[in-house]
Amino acid sequence: MNLHIEGTLVGLRAVKARPEQRQLGPRPPHRVALALAGAHKLQQRIDGGEFAGRMEVARALGLLRARISQLLDLTLLAPDIQEEVLGLREGDLPITEWDLRWVLGATLWVEQRGRWAEVKQPSKADGPTRRAFSVSSRRRQQQ
Repeated sequence: MNLHIEGTLVGLRAVKARPEQRQLGPRPPHRVALALAGAHKLQQRIDGGEFAGRMEVARALGLLRARISQLLDLTLLAPDIQEEVLGLREGDLPITEWDLRWVLGATLWVEQRGRWAEVKQPSKADGPTRRAFSVSSRRRQQQ
């Protein structure tokens, strides 16, 4: 079955492609690449004065401010990681936005690079070391 990806700045959905929409060309961008690109677009709109801040963006798009913060935080990834993410195509790596947020749990770019390398490695048990706990629950455990 062929799928056609429809997307906006904040969400994607896969719908069955009509025969005239089927293409044999390159694969579509990965979902995380679209999320990161959308985050950069939102940040440009804020920087350009179209929106006063995250709350105004959230109201305009009908989303929670927390969701806008999650998206905009993706722009804090190390530049080389962002470049790699933006180049991903569907099927390249089984990476989710959650994985990127886990990488963002490290504030230093060098630490992010280490986490990014771990995310990209195929895991025997599908990554329980990185996926079992959220960043906030790890912080609670450390206290």
